[in-house]
Amino acid sequence: MAFTATNPGVSSRHPSHRPFPAEGNEEGLDMDKKIKSISVPVWPHLLTLPISSHVIIGLAKIFDFEILTHGTKFTNCYGILKNGADPSKGGSEIGSTKVYTRGNNESAFNHFYVFKDTEAKKGLCSQVERTQWSPDKPPTVISGFEDKNGNIFKKQQFKEKSLTDRITIYLYQRFHAALAAISHTVSIENKIKRIAKQIFYGVSNFLFSPTLRFIYTLDETKKIFEDDPNYGGYAYRTSERLPNSRIGLVGVCKHANVEGFKNGLQKRPLRVIAGVVHLLAGTILTCTGLGLFL
Repeated sequence: MAFTATNPGVSSRHPSHRPFPAEGNEEGLDMDKKIKSISVPVWPHLLTLPISSHVIIGLAKIFDFEILTHGTKFTNCYGILKNGADPSKGGSEIGSTKVYTRGNNESAFNHFYVFKDTEAKKGLCSQVERTQWSPDKPPTVISGFEDKNGNIFKKQQFKEKSLTDRITIYLYQRFHAALAAISHTVSIENKIKRIAKQIFYGVSNFLFSPTLRFIYTLDETKKIFEDDPNYGGYAYRTSERLPNSRIGLVGVCKHANVEGFKNGLQKRPLRVIAGVVHLLAGTILTCTGLGLFL
């Protein structure tokens, strides 16, 4: 029995398989122009910092966005808020990779990682239609969602993060922020001075560095990201630049629409209800002055 694709859906060649354009070439310049054209000034992001993260999470859930998170040190946070995420800095001297792999993790080079929100139980699935041929029966069309192993499911099934998943991802993010913060101390020769700075920068960034939240729909996530092999299924990675107009409350306000709200109500109504709860809690926290910390 053979299967022939009539609508292959998303290409099997993932966008992140494309090499990152070298600095100075024509493709790289075109990408810079494209990113700048859809970027926003940094000041709206800075103005939203006192607003509770629960407001962002709530609105993202209500409008059916995935909330993809990234943890790094204060200075890197500001750079990403200003210029967007640049995968060419993956595995560089300014990130956590320098510390925990001593710069030897090649899979991190030219990639930007984010931690997952929800995804199909069988992995990132593409919507397809396939024609089933049989010698003794007329051809029938099978439509559904295909995983990376070629299995087709009638409905997209989502997996909400368990409490263990949430704790693991939180610790991953915080350790990344701490390790990125101490990356510049590795070259300090004086051992006592190096350890003292590592403790100060590491602890302060672990506790207080903001978590960056990128806002994408699940369909967009399929096209831009792939599973990151370094995090046991908890993270995606991409070699595409991510504009700052996709970050936080600014990202939600810029891309939210009625269609997303309807999709959320139809496919994941409980998630929309949870979003309303997050939004109410976030509003209260913000009004009481606790939004900067929660």
